[in-house]
Amino acid sequence: MSAEYKAKWGDLKGAIADYTKVLEYRPRDANAFKERGQVRLRVGDLAGAQSDLANAAKYAIKETFEPPLVF
Repeated sequence: MSAEYKAKWGDLKGAIADYTKVLEYRPRDANAFKERGQVRLRVGDLAGAQSDLANAAKYAIKETFEPPLVF
């Protein structure tokens, strides 16, 4: 993923833009939210990081836990 490469080599704004593009197509991708949140934290966007990391947790939980069906 180019966003990971950009983040690793210091193009943090480019990485955020790439993760945002991923989320346009996969709006419940927990990993993309987590990664973008970490990059936002590095650039000092604390509110954005908090929001992204909360969404990452929410969607990760939904991916791993399906409530039982009740009839």
